[in-house]
This record gives sequence, C-alpha cells and structure tokens, in this order.
Amino acid sequence: MKKGCDWKWGPVIGGAGVASFVLTWSLGWHERGLGMLQVSSTLPILIHFVGYVLALGALFRREPETRFGEGVKEGGLVAAGVGVVAALGQALYLKFLDPGWTDRLADLVRARYAEAGFAGESLEEIVEGARSTYGFASSVIQAGIGGLLLGIVFSALIVAVLRFRSSR
Repeated sequence: MKKGCDWKWGPVIGGAGVASFVLTWSLGWHERGLGMLQVSSTLPILIHFVGYVLALGALFRREPETRFGEGVKEGGLVAAGVGVVAALGQALYLKFLDPGWTDRLADLVRARYAEAGFAGESLEEIVEGARSTYGFASSVIQAGIGGLLLGIVFSALIVAVLRFRSSR
C-alpha cells in the first residue's frame, strides 16, 4: 500500500456527526423525550457509516490492492480523528449549547421509570445512574471512544465488502 486514507476524513466524518447532532438539537428534538433523543443519537452513526464508505471507497479506488488488515488500519486512523472530533464536539455541546443536558435527561429517566412503577430508593438509584452515565466527563469519553470503536467496526465491515467485491 502506498498512500493510505487522507487524514482529512477523520475530522470531516467527525464534524459531520457533530453537525448532525447540533442540527437535531436546533430542531428541538432533544426536548421531545427519550425516544426522540435515541433518534437524534442514531443520525450521527448513520452519517459516520456513509463517511467511512466514502473514505474507504476512495482508498480502494486509488489502491485496489489494499489488503484487509491495511484497510482496517487506515480506517482505524480515520476513526482516531473521528473520536477526537466527536469528544471535542460533545464537550462543546454540553458546555455551551445545552449545559442542562444531564439534569434534563435525569428528569426524563425519572419520569419514565416512575411511570413504570419504580419508586423510592430504587428510583433514585436509577436516576443517579443516569446522571453518572450522561454527565459531562462520561458523555465526552463515550463520544470519543464510541467514535473510535464504531469507526474500527465500520472499517472492518466495509473493507471486507470492498475486498470481496474486488476479488470477483
């Protein structure tokens, strides 16, 4: 393998994912309950997948002899850039755009579980778990590691398909 993926793909894919998350926030989706939050969190994943298809497709068009391991390695390097941008984007989102995110999400979780019949100490444990899971540091770490791991998985799948198609 000669050149590999262009380094720009990581920030481009990560930036597109962050932009889609900010777009769903600006459309008010983050205020419409847990179900809509799940939808708004899925959109960046789909955008990331399309980005990896484009990045690795460009690699295979330029270097059709790319082996599986080389392709996954290149996708992993792109994923590192995605992870950094995703973590930074999440930090900026939580700090400036939606600083009440953790409290609002904990309130949504409280309402959902209270409606399901949980009360007292068990409900408070669930709510505290939500605060921990969706707190600033945890959310930033999840965004970064999630961007990295998802990118590696997507890379392996896409490279396998591209290798299969090129061998036919």
